[in-house]
Amino acid sequence: MNKFAILTILLLVGGGCMKNQVEPVKPAVEPVITATETQNNENININIDIPPTGEQALSDVMAKVHTSVMDYFLDIPDEYLTGFPAVERKASVDILDEANYYLNFRPVTWDGMGSVAVFLVDDRELVVVERSGCGPICEQTLYVLEVVNGKWVDQTAKLWPNTEPTTEEVLAIKTKYANENPDENFEDLTFSPLVEIPEFGTEIKAYDNMSGYVYAKIKWNGNKFVLTRVGTIAENLFE
Repeated sequence: MNKFAILTILLLVGGGCMKNQVEPVKPAVEPVITATETQNNENININIDIPPTGEQALSDVMAKVHTSVMDYFLDIPDEYLTGFPAVERKASVDILDEANYYLNFRPVTWDGMGSVAVFLVDDRELVVVERSGCGPICEQTLYVLEVVNGKWVDQTAKLWPNTEPTTEEVLAIKTKYANENPDENFEDLTFSPLVEIPEFGTEIKAYDNMSGYVYAKIKWNGNKFVLTRVGTIAENLFE
């Protein structure tokens, strides 16, 4: 696996999402008609609420209906993908897995890459999106976004755990890597913690980009994403 094929959110059974649990419900845009009848031959008052028409109606509907991971990706507000406007996104897609609601992108306008995974849990639409870049240390930003009544809500603080490695985990991984690579100077080794959004399966892994060793795993518990530290170096993500 490419060491940069990351995380999200994005957060289960099946592929990289819980799409089998529920599908997004398309909003109705039908007129709402109410009528009030009166007696003694008085007038009947009828109120008709007509939804927007033309371009405005199309804009309102498209902002709320997402039927694929590409729909979500193109609709993510610019503030969560700074410097990467929606008009440039479609051409940047490197991996598109509609069945698992996952995609990986490589923008041409900035160095780096990112990924998106949609988790449809019960009646909720959760989108985990991350972008990362290296030079010389790899850095990553990640958001857990929820679409609520057509609105994008940042739920990262509520739903995402602290994935920073402990001092002991960093030392253990660097020591193991140095022992396996005797030509490397232990003091020069860098530790770059990243999170991998899975294309397949539902287990999210927190790992060191230098060595590929996993130090924690993240899973959805029905209310939020919960991090479990592996305790020992259980696997190498790059093998």
